[in-house]
Amino acid sequence: MDTSIARRSPRTAGTCSHCSISGKQSPEILEDSSFPGITVLDYCNWNGVTCSKTHLGRVTELNLTGQSLEGRISPSLGNLTLLKILDLYSNNLYGQLPDLNRLRKLQILVLKFNNLQGFAPNALKNCSSLKALNIAGNMLAGSIPPELGFLYNLLGLNLASNHFTGSIPSSLGNITQLMYLLLYDNQLEGSIPTELGQLAKLYQVCYEPSPPNHNSKSTRIIWVQF
Repeated sequence: MDTSIARRSPRTAGTCSHCSISGKQSPEILEDSSFPGITVLDYCNWNGVTCSKTHLGRVTELNLTGQSLEGRISPSLGNLTLLKILDLYSNNLYGQLPDLNRLRKLQILVLKFNNLQGFAPNALKNCSSLKALNIAGNMLAGSIPPELGFLYNLLGLNLASNHFTGSIPSSLGNITQLMYLLLYDNQLEGSIPTELGQLAKLYQVCYEPSPPNHNSKSTRIIWVQF
């Protein structure tokens, strides 16, 4: 059984205290078209859940910021193929970001201030409609995934305050619409790739590499504006 994204008390009328994602009592609660045993009128009226006006019962937005949700993010979120906004800011979520590559309409993904430790291999593949990705303030480690460079329509990418190491991948230069890139408070090394300097719309890069050692030629670049 899938561990829930949240463990909360049973829902009360008009609220989302059931957590509206998945739980021990309803492990597949966010399926693509309906919630088992729950009417469309119920879950489309939960706080933080917005449904389509033209596709009955199809969830288009989940705004669950600061709800004390805990556990792993359920892969069943990937079934919400009309989802445009997923905002899980400031909860207690851990583990990997699951495979969400069916969310082709997703435009905003906010996971800031959780305890996520990694990505599933194809977590955001095919999420080409993403315009804002904010995963700052987690426990993400290792290299910045070069696959992020395939999110061509991103306007803002915030990877700050994690545990990323290594250099900035040059593949981020493929994000031709990118305006804001925040990378500070990681353990990155090296300078900003020249490919980023070729992005005509890039306005701001915030990057603070690790202090150089005797084998490093890192430069301390904090704010760069284009």
